[in-house]
Amino acid sequence: MEMHRLLIVDDEYIVVEGIKAIVERGNLGVEVMGCAYDGLDGKKMIEDEKPDIVITDIRMPGMTGLEMIESLQVDSDIEFIIISGYQEFEYARKALQLGVNAYIDKPITVAGVKEALNQAMDTLIQKKNQKRRHKEEQIKQEYRKQRERLITMVSNNQHKGGNSQVTITLSCLKKCNYDLEEYKKETYSLVCLAIGVFYESEHGNRKDHRMPLYENIKEVKEYKIVDMFVMEMFRSIFEKIMVIEIGGIHKTIEKVLIYLDKHYQEDIGLSDIAQITNMHYTYLSILFKQEVGMSFIKYLTKIRMDHAKTFLEDGYKVHEVAKMTGYSNSRYFSDVFKQNEGMTPNEYKGNVRKKT
Repeated sequence: MEMHRLLIVDDEYIVVEGIKAIVERGNLGVEVMGCAYDGLDGKKMIEDEKPDIVITDIRMPGMTGLEMIESLQVDSDIEFIIISGYQEFEYARKALQLGVNAYIDKPITVAGVKEALNQAMDTLIQKKNQKRRHKEEQIKQEYRKQRERLITMVSNNQHKGGNSQVTITLSCLKKCNYDLEEYKKETYSLVCLAIGVFYESEHGNRKDHRMPLYENIKEVKEYKIVDMFVMEMFRSIFEKIMVIEIGGIHKTIEKVLIYLDKHYQEDIGLSDIAQITNMHYTYLSILFKQEVGMSFIKYLTKIRMDHAKTFLEDGYKVHEVAKMTGYSNSRYFSDVFKQNEGMTPNEYKGNVRKKT
């Protein structure tokens, strides 16, 4: 049981001790954290200690209980209980205006104290639950806002900052405290929504318009693995957006292919081509594969192997062909040749001789 901290404020020592005894013997879920014998001391203790519940007499010298409450500009997290007599109706009315809704009638009884404390604790629990629900709703609203921001980026073909926005969105979703199954369903829904929006806005007729299968994450047992799945899906979307943004891709790739056909025998890599075309390495890799149908290294290898076969047919030796096609190590060249052509360079030369 959660213990609530109680402050007793009354100018009569016997009253204070009596309430303390009732609380200590009653097992009510309340502990007395302090006592004050006038309104001024009570106010200071409330401001310093911030109790959950305050029991205060209405009439006290110097500062009445109501004046004390009013001067505090009542903290909504504190429940006040006033001790009121039979003829103190005007004070009771004022207490209602200040938000007090629990009373202990004089003369003070065990039953009266217990009833008032139970009422105060019920109100505290209700307020706590309301605050929790309000906070949960705020968290969900923030997630919905970040999700909408992410989807808008996809809809507008905006890739810059996309991966960061995915991270922010997932971070907000985690604060919703969904269990793993709920988290997987929500993230899967997010991914499908993004994919649908992307193809609806730009590529409705694309052949690769396919939704990922839920089975991809159905058996996953860790949040971080789910996050990796989501990040990979959005990475793919944003890569496609990069391709759209660059434009004029056919001419650019054509220039790259012409360059490779002239310089295939040189020690050249994709990073070199990226510098020549003034394009980002990652962009160029994506664009090249999309336009040519294979990766840069596979295409370069294909060109080299095609020229190597021509040189072998012309009678050049294997080590000569290796150098002529950009390989400084003839053994490595032979391995690559066999991997691509299904036979060694010498076997290829032999087959050529047989045909002639």
